[in-house]
Amino acid sequence: MKLTGSSATAEAWSERRQAALLTLLGDEDPAVFDAVREHLIARGPAVLPWLRQQLAHSDPLLRRRVREIVLELERRNADDQFLNFCLRSPEHLDLELGLILLARTRDPEINPEGYQALFDSYTATLRERIKPRSHARTRIHVVNAFFFNDLGILASEEFALRPEASYLDQVLATGLASPMAAGVLYLVLGRRLGLPLTGIPLPGFFFCRYQTSTSEIFIEASHEGALMSRATALRRVREQIPDATEADLKPVTTRQLLAVLCAQLYAAHSSAGQPAEADRLRRYQLALERKRG
Repeated sequence: MKLTGSSATAEAWSERRQAALLTLLGDEDPAVFDAVREHLIARGPAVLPWLRQQLAHSDPLLRRRVREIVLELERRNADDQFLNFCLRSPEHLDLELGLILLARTRDPEINPEGYQALFDSYTATLRERIKPRSHARTRIHVVNAFFFNDLGILASEEFALRPEASYLDQVLATGLASPMAAGVLYLVLGRRLGLPLTGIPLPGFFFCRYQTSTSEIFIEASHEGALMSRATALRRVREQIPDATEADLKPVTTRQLLAVLCAQLYAAHSSAGQPAEADRLRRYQLALERKRG
């Protein structure tokens, strides 16, 4: 069967052509499968509906191979979607959506609506626990209890070079998080509650700054949500970075936060010996750091 030439979508293929493709997909020769796999992937998302129909095929080898192709196509689609998000989003981008789309580049089967609904449930729970007109510190303590106890988030610099500790879905599933991943997740939850939070990422630290016209509180989201003054936060940072100054405690935009997270994931995948994954994260990082006209 000739695999090249026609640009028709799967829906337009004749029954004979579809049957031939199924035969090739189930062929025991890996070289034959590689050829048909390349042929189908080259046609892009248009073939996904037809391929998904074959996931219920009676041949287990064919099902496994079809699933492999489907996942590859969905992964490429997720990659395109997130890269487009990185290129087009403003400085104050939707951080929650960015974290979800980033996670889908690793696992394209993630359902964005499902994670948004999960965040909705977190927000509803926190609103029930936070009393109206409660003091800022009281509200923050409620968020801390939920974040570190209910969700079981454990942030540590030891996890910084573990890729799975910086993807949203894995952090929520295991509770293990790099300081950066814990910080951006804390920021998302706090902002959903209307708390005036901004993010300050530093090597080994992540602070959320709570600031109003009358108060300023630094929350060390990367260390059990400890509350402190600006001076104490600076002393904490200087324990690890002796030449740090107050200028280093300047909040950054959500676009910059996502760029820092991608940079960390680039380092993590590189350290794990995953060059293809590292290259992917580097593309995202550069897209987010690109100057906007």
